[in-house]
This record gives sequence, structure tokens and C-alpha cells, in this order.
Amino acid sequence: MSLLAHHPEVVSKIREEISIVLGDRQAKYEDIKNLPYCDSVLKETLRMRPPVPLLDRAVGEDCELNGQTYKKGVSIINYNVSKLIYFFFKDLCISSFHCCTFR
Repeated sequence: MSLLAHHPEVVSKIREEISIVLGDRQAKYEDIKNLPYCDSVLKETLRMRPPVPLLDRAVGEDCELNGQTYKKGVSIINYNVSKLIYFFFKDLCISSFHCCTFR
């Protein structure tokens, strides 16, 4: 909410999109596909302010990142989830434990 409070122009666009798509009726799950701006704002907000304090993922294959080599199966714990998502891919799974941070 604090992000939206600092960007009233975004709130205006969200309200306009909702008004156009929904009118006076209640939203349904099927309406999500017709609210692309609202969907984008929600996803960007979750990227910038994730609801979890940390996230761990296991390396899916040997790789190098920022000069550090990571072996397959090593878990990465990161407190900055947005950077973790940027650097890793969706096919990773949880495994053994290793701690590091990205800057």
C-alpha cells in the first residue's frame, strides 16, 4: 500500500481499468485476464516487497554467478528475493544447505 500511496497516478490508472472492465459489478476470477495493468502492478509490488523474509532454492546444475561457483544441489538462501529471482531459473528445487548473499 505504501508504494501506491507514493504513486497516485498508478492508483488512478488502476481505478480506471477496474471501472471500465467491471463497471458496478463484483469482480470474478475470470476478470483477471481483462485487468492487465492491475495484474502488472500486483506482480511488480510483490517483486519489490515480497511477503517472505527469505527464500531458498537449490542449484539445478553447476553454475557460476558473480565469480562464485555453485555445485548442483547446493541451496542458496537470499534475503533479497528480487535479485534471486533475476539470477536463477524456475527449475531449481530445494536440497542441501549453503548460505550466501548477492549484491
